[in-house]
Amino acid sequence: MKKIFLCVIASALFVIHCKAPTSKQEVKQEKEPIIVKSLLDFFKRAEIDIASAGGVVVDRDLIKNLSHLQFMNGGGRKYYLLERDNISEMIRAVTIGVYHDFILINNDGKIIYTMRNNDIFGQNVRTSLRDTSIGRCFANRDRRIYFEDVSGISEISGDYYIFVSSEVKGKNSFPGIFILQIEIAKLLELLDKNTCIVNNDGIYKINSRSELINKPHELKDRVTPYLMEDFKERTLNIGSRYISCRPFKFENISWFILTDKEGANN
Repeated sequence: MKKIFLCVIASALFVIHCKAPTSKQEVKQEKEPIIVKSLLDFFKRAEIDIASAGGVVVDRDLIKNLSHLQFMNGGGRKYYLLERDNISEMIRAVTIGVYHDFILINNDGKIIYTMRNNDIFGQNVRTSLRDTSIGRCFANRDRRIYFEDVSGISEISGDYYIFVSSEVKGKNSFPGIFILQIEIAKLLELLDKNTCIVNNDGIYKINSRSELINKPHELKDRVTPYLMEDFKERTLNIGSRYISCRPFKFENISWFILTDKEGANN
């Protein structure tokens, strides 16, 4: 009887040991930077939302219907304006409210719907908008999902966004691509004080000072070699400055999150 009791205790201890996470796993979870997790959550949510919006486009066969309105005379635009608000509400219902605009492009490259940007409505991304962020989204339509790194809606735009695009097709609906347009202010809300984001070349992509975006970091030549060395988190000591460098990668986006702790050693 005593032997049976000892065997039961040993078995229970073995099960508990197997289920308990190792101390190494626990430390790894605790050390995961909050900013990296916040950015990952944001991009994963955009991935879910663009799939949900694509479902609305396919179910309502919006590409065929909106393309048809393009071929009508003056009445086409009239009916489009009546439908635009309804379409926007349907898409808002399946996405979170962080997007500046929704853009729908048919397979011929014509913009057949935007929630708010009338300036690009009816233009073609194969011609007039070919060398823009939206044109690059269309050029990458064969990807499952594509992220256009921080840029303006056109090359002369002073406002900066991230564009997320994905092909929409299915059932008997007409194919095309759908784009989420995200203001970088939404990502700035996730950053700590004295924190910015640069790409692999040391170019500012997200910064509270918008005039610095798409320009080189002031310590680019000294920081960049370390960034690309092994793509690991590290802290650099440059003069009196301590700069924390955290890598971030999601799909085709590759960034470094820099937190400047200037004078931390004084």
